[in-house]
Amino acid sequence: MVRHRNPRGTLEEGSPGPGPVALSGPVALSGPVALSGPVALSGPVALSGPVALSGPVALSGPVALSGPVALSGPVALSGPVALDS
Repeated sequence: MVRHRNPRGTLEEGSPGPGPVALSGPVALSGPVALSGPVALSGPVALSGPVALSGPVALSGPVALSGPVALSGPVALSGPVALDS
């Protein structure tokens, strides 16, 4: 497991490719993004543009989803959630 720290939060990821992904702190993903394996995003989370998350997916904290967003596998959303197509 590799851990990256920055002022906005922490990124933990396994080897390149599918694997566990955990992001905390303010998280903003836009443009073409594809994550697979267990995915956990916490803190304020904003996803926009083409985004695909697969495997067990957990999003917590205030969550805002806009643009084409695809979630597959078991999905858990908690906190205020805003959806905009």
